[in-house]
Amino acid sequence: MTGSEIYAGTFAFLPEDEETGWNWSFLDEKHPALAPLTKPPSLYLGVSVDRYMKLTWPEDRAVRVLARLDNGDPALVSHQVGSGTVYTLTTGAHAQWTSLPLRPIFVPLINRLILHSAERDRGPLEVMPGNRVPFRFANEPEPVTVEIAMPGDAGSVRLKSQPKDEFQEVTFEQTDRAGVYHVKMIKAQHPRNYAFAVNFDPAEADPETLTPDELRQRLGEDVLIATDEASLADTIKRLHEGTPLMDWFLIAVLVGGVLEVLVANRMGQQEPLPLEGRKRSTIHDILRRAQTVHQLEGYGRSA
Repeated sequence: MTGSEIYAGTFAFLPEDEETGWNWSFLDEKHPALAPLTKPPSLYLGVSVDRYMKLTWPEDRAVRVLARLDNGDPALVSHQVGSGTVYTLTTGAHAQWTSLPLRPIFVPLINRLILHSAERDRGPLEVMPGNRVPFRFANEPEPVTVEIAMPGDAGSVRLKSQPKDEFQEVTFEQTDRAGVYHVKMIKAQHPRNYAFAVNFDPAEADPETLTPDELRQRLGEDVLIATDEASLADTIKRLHEGTPLMDWFLIAVLVGGVLEVLVANRMGQQEPLPLEGRKRSTIHDILRRAQTVHQLEGYGRSA
C-alpha cells in the first residue's frame, strides 16, 4: 500500500512466518489527550495485538508516535494535514486484530482524541456555576478577541486575551447562570466557534445522606443543621424574628414581686416581748375589758 498525504507513511503486511502476539508497551504521557490515560499503566499495557500492519514514513515527515508495541513498531501515530490532525491506528479496530475495543481504555481514548482534534482542550466542556472558565488559544501570535454569549437574555461579554508562553489566554468568570454559553472568536487568525455548558453539581442530586462535616465542607461553616424535624420551624422562626423578651420580662417581674414580699415579711417581723412584758400586757388587757363592761352596765341602769 503506497503512502499519501492523509496517511502518516506507507503500510506493509507482515510476513506470514513472523511471530504473532504483541502488547502495547508505550503510551505518550506528554500528549495532552493521552496523559490522563497513562496512569495506571495497566490501562494500556493490557492491550494485546494479534495482527497489524507495519508503518514507515520519510524522515522529513513530522510523525508523532503515540502508542508503541513491545517489538518497537508504532501502534498509534499522529501527524498534521493542513490545520487538522490525522490519527493512524496500525491495527484493525475489532477483536480479530486486537483486544483494544474490549479494553476500558478504548472509549476514553477515542473520545479524548476527537475532542483534542477539535481543539476543545482550549476550554472545558462543562463547568459548575460560579467557577472560572479558562481558555487558551494556540497558533495565535496576536491577542484574540472573544465574544461569549450567555444563556437566555443575559447578553454577551467581550474579552481580550493575554499572551502566556505559546498561547493566548482568556478567563471567563460570569458563570452564575446555568445553560449553554456560545464562544465566538472575532479577531483571530484561526477563528472558531464552539460552546460550553454550565450545569449544577450532579452531587446535589445524590440521595445519599451527608454527614454534618460534609455539609459544612460544601456549604461553609455558617450552616444550620436540624436534627429534630419538629423543632425545625421554631428554630427558623427564632433565627428570623429573634428571641421574644416579653415572656422573660414577665417572669422577672413575678420573681421580683415574690422576692419583695419575702423580704418585706422578713424585715417587718418584730422581736417577741419578754415573758414579763407579755404578762403585763395580758393583765392590762383584762382590766381594760372589765372597765369597759362596767361602764356599759352603768349606762344600762341609768337608762
